[in-house]
Amino acid sequence: MGWRQLVPTKLKRAYWRWGSGELWAGLRDRARARNIDLRRTFMADDDYKLDGPWAEVTKDMQIASVPLAESPHVRFLEQYRAMGDMLFLSKNFEQSAYYRNAMVFRGIVGHHLGERTPERTIAEARAFVDLYERIKKGDPAEVQFPSTSEGHSPLGSLPTVRPTLTPNTFQIQDGHHRLAIHWVLGHRKARVIVLSPAPTALQSFVLSAAQTQGRRELCQPIDSAEFDGSWALIQSCRDHLPMMLKFLARDGDELKNLSVVDLGCSYGWFVVEFSKRGCHAIGVEADPVALKIGRIAYDLRAEQLIQSDLLSFAAHCNRRFDVVLLSGGLYDLARKAPSQSLEGLLERVDSITGHCLFLDTAQTYEPWWGASFPGWNEDAIENFVRQRTSFAHVVRLRPEPSDDGCKDRPPSAGTLLACIR
Repeated sequence: MGWRQLVPTKLKRAYWRWGSGELWAGLRDRARARNIDLRRTFMADDDYKLDGPWAEVTKDMQIASVPLAESPHVRFLEQYRAMGDMLFLSKNFEQSAYYRNAMVFRGIVGHHLGERTPERTIAEARAFVDLYERIKKGDPAEVQFPSTSEGHSPLGSLPTVRPTLTPNTFQIQDGHHRLAIHWVLGHRKARVIVLSPAPTALQSFVLSAAQTQGRRELCQPIDSAEFDGSWALIQSCRDHLPMMLKFLARDGDELKNLSVVDLGCSYGWFVVEFSKRGCHAIGVEADPVALKIGRIAYDLRAEQLIQSDLLSFAAHCNRRFDVVLLSGGLYDLARKAPSQSLEGLLERVDSITGHCLFLDTAQTYEPWWGASFPGWNEDAIENFVRQRTSFAHVVRLRPEPSDDGCKDRPPSAGTLLACIR
């Protein structure tokens, strides 16, 4: 009898586990475990390729930035708690966000967690509910998922997450179902294994936008835990909007049904805000990445956004808008072109403005402005606009002092000009 036959089987298995690194990997993972805040945890992961087929098939760009609390997994369990087994009736199940997400995923990559038919997806969802029920009751028994399932972690393992570029904010790498169960059971903390940091899809787009070019800056506000005060804000949106609304009200304009176009709309923040107030608003922006951010962060529809440089759009536009915003256009064009281009742009903007033009000069928070356009102070800019447009009045608007403690404003709001017929 050789020595291998004399060694107990359990000892041999332990030896091979140690030698293969499996035990070391487990110890390393446990050392990286920590409690995280599920309120600052997102479902976004590498499967959502928004510059590829996912966006084309789903038409739902917001899938790239979904908090755990709003995920299809959590919503499905909340539906189950409300409906019980009635949820698994075809007419109900096929309307669930969980099912729709699985079907779109399957249509793109060929399967969802290894399941390739609607029937198997239902079985997968039932196993998800069984797991929820067992965890709720404190039953440690393992749930048997369908035999073809892929992507389910072994019993006793911890979910894995990656820190994002914003402190104490995470995206789930593995364990979406288990963390959804934690949330629905009322837990707001969970113990997970923390891997190396990586930006979320939305953070990656913000960094790659033409105006920011890799800097941790936001062109316009995004109300999401993915971004905090560590991301500098460029545009003075929250200061300028009240000024615009107050001026329009003073001038006797009712917002409802006004046509509005924002030239150089960036992400489209003003498009959203004017749309909320009943306006028919669209945005024009040359940077496709900025428009993609607007689709994700603000849920803007494709028909609300036009990708075009401002001169081309203004030159070919054959209609007038009640209100025109040049919220980022003048500064952007001035950075790239001589003043003659500004003249041409203003002439075309004048021709498509029915009643009021709001123009953000941005001269006070862009250091290159003074160097490129010496002598262009507030008076010079206002005179430039008066001499090259047909507006009857040009009014300087300034933000009112605020004590609201808002931290996402630029250090200087600049000058906003209101030009009216």
